[in-house]
Amino acid sequence: MQYSLDQLLSGNLYALLLIFMRIGGAMMFLAGLGESFIPARVRLALSMLISLLLLPILGSQLPEPSAQLGIVFHQLATELVIGFTIGLVSRLMLAALTSAGTFIAFQMNLSNVFTHDVTMAAQGSVIANFLSLVGLVAIFATDLHHGALRSLADSYNLFPPLILPPPGDLADMMGKLVGYSFLVALQISVPFVMLGVLMQLSFGLINRLVPSLQVFFLATPAVVASGFALLAIALPGMLAWFLRSYDNSFSFILVR
Repeated sequence: MQYSLDQLLSGNLYALLLIFMRIGGAMMFLAGLGESFIPARVRLALSMLISLLLLPILGSQLPEPSAQLGIVFHQLATELVIGFTIGLVSRLMLAALTSAGTFIAFQMNLSNVFTHDVTMAAQGSVIANFLSLVGLVAIFATDLHHGALRSLADSYNLFPPLILPPPGDLADMMGKLVGYSFLVALQISVPFVMLGVLMQLSFGLINRLVPSLQVFFLATPAVVASGFALLAIALPGMLAWFLRSYDNSFSFILVR
């Protein structure tokens, strides 16, 4: 379908704006595309490009601009809220790596070693930041960001334009997603939790058998070294589980 300049400057310009509100709202939170270190102009340009690609497909489904300013603002806000909801799916799943890294850092006695977390734009433990960055690289390396963009385009089948889902359903969906994200974080960090428990029990037994031994000076290097060794061994499996969970999260939220 081809549009003339007059058509684009009338109703189709408003349709483009409606599409841009949903795409732009999601692009603020999508993992890898909505990071704070990506310039805002780049994100705006990408959102506008995707909106232009979707305009020939969705333009006929969107209404003409209303003469009432309140209705226009309500329609724009509805699309923006839907975009936020879809983008938060990706962001909350990426937060699972941050939570898992925090659990792992606590078990490795590295919970007080902080660095700047570029994915959350705040300070975080060094293990959590490492897992977040590796997770972002893995998402792009496996083309899972394409799945997020496809889910965003397919969202018009699940969330029709200009129809805001019931707040109760949105709250229930986000609650389930938060619980799923926390479950994935626990599943990723289970080997380190088990290792930490075994190490603490072992050194507690040693302290009982040899009270004169300075267990703290012996335990700390052993816990850190064993934690890094386990991280090197388990990292591929941890990333594979995260990527599968990340992919499943979009099918769980947007298909069902």
